[in-house]
Amino acid sequence: MMSYVDEDSSTLAKILLLAYVIVSLILCGGSVFGFTALKEVFLDEGVYEDLCYENTNTNGTTTEVFVPCEDQLQKLDQMFTLAASLFSAYLMPAGLCLRFLGPRVCFLAGFAFVTTGSWIFAKASAEYFTMAYILIGTGNPLLYIAAFNFGKIYPQSSNLLLSIFIGCFGFSSVVFYMFHVLHFDFGWSSQELFEGFSFLPVALGVVGFFVLPPDPYHIQREKSSKLSDADSAVAFAKVSRKDADESSTVTETTPLVSSPSPSTKTADVETAAHQDTDTGDVVPLKDRSIAQQLQSPQFLAQTLFFCWGMLQQNFYLGTIGDQIYMMAGDDPTLLEETATILTNFALLYPIGCIVAILPVGALVRNCSVSTSLFVYTAANLLFSTLTLMPSVPLQWVTSELYVFVRVGFFTVMSTYSATIFGFKNLSTMFGFAGCFAGLCSLLGTFLSDRALHVDHSFFPVNCLLLAGALLSFAFPTVIYVLKWQEEAASHK
Repeated sequence: MMSYVDEDSSTLAKILLLAYVIVSLILCGGSVFGFTALKEVFLDEGVYEDLCYENTNTNGTTTEVFVPCEDQLQKLDQMFTLAASLFSAYLMPAGLCLRFLGPRVCFLAGFAFVTTGSWIFAKASAEYFTMAYILIGTGNPLLYIAAFNFGKIYPQSSNLLLSIFIGCFGFSSVVFYMFHVLHFDFGWSSQELFEGFSFLPVALGVVGFFVLPPDPYHIQREKSSKLSDADSAVAFAKVSRKDADESSTVTETTPLVSSPSPSTKTADVETAAHQDTDTGDVVPLKDRSIAQQLQSPQFLAQTLFFCWGMLQQNFYLGTIGDQIYMMAGDDPTLLEETATILTNFALLYPIGCIVAILPVGALVRNCSVSTSLFVYTAANLLFSTLTLMPSVPLQWVTSELYVFVRVGFFTVMSTYSATIFGFKNLSTMFGFAGCFAGLCSLLGTFLSDRALHVDHSFFPVNCLLLAGALLSFAFPTVIYVLKWQEEAASHK
């Protein structure tokens, strides 16, 4: 029987498995969010430019002339909005897949979707591009959620590992930044780039088939505990018989070396599984069923917070170029600076996701859940305020602050789920909340359409998002209130 890596394996085995998970996340875990760089490639190749041709009459001759228009931008924005929203919506089935089918199936299915989407980009016409991007957005969450399974390889550092996984998930947008570089600097077409890239998830899938465990963490640990208990029982019986033969004064129930009972070992496993998720100022629901957790006010508060956060962040990521270009107007200097901001953002976004691992990881490791949430909501409020400032140079700060806000959001939310609902149910509960958030993110299409075609400005929409950022402070406040009520009830 093949032995798979867990917290009791050698250091080298654990490091190699974590390296595989990290490489998989970087290449295929969240590439759908690198759309800013990919959008520039599509615009350069004239994807959806047929929406912008106008008839002109010159000397009695009618000709079609391409005129840059908002319909092309909206069509591309819609591609991202659908894929990003469905990414979140698929977190729920991805969590259930991990819970019942294990990380190996999740990884292999994720690689299959990413490969299929990439191959469609390489071989099909532009009318199928949206479907292809949705397929990539379907594969990404399967790998992202399945990575949570390996957070307990080092139990005392599980929150830090979650931060690293989330940072790598964000860094995966570097894939499309490399597409951007190879296209504009070396002349590679998007079809050639996607065709070459499609072989990477295939290779990772072949390796994963042999190294990934078939069972999720909690089932793997239960099996390991049962096997260990059985081995201890056999060894105990052998020692007892030998002792009985050598000395009649020693009974069968008096072992020379005491062996832990199954109940004791199970308790030790549970302690190791939760020792790093101190409940602090929150009310834990780890011992309740999934159905009870889904009906709890803690889950409702998390879901509402998740929905608004994903709507705001996906909207900004999909329209950052449109927003800054609208601020620049027709000023040649500002237009040039805008192009520079977007080019740098395509690179600094993935790098920032890695840089943010340490401060965000330190925050969730050393502070309570409520404190972490208050810090995140304060940073998000600052970010939301900066989006209202009609200054192109200031958007350098806004775009980089966004990176830390995004990494903080996913890290704090996953830590909240692990602390409240337990590591065993982390992927399921995080997935359910993410599913509702993904459906809510579809509203980004309406917001984009209103900004581009009705208001001709992003200011009203960003004002609405700022109001939501202010209301977000209610979430950590609710946590304090629930904890206070729990303590008051326990003292009665």
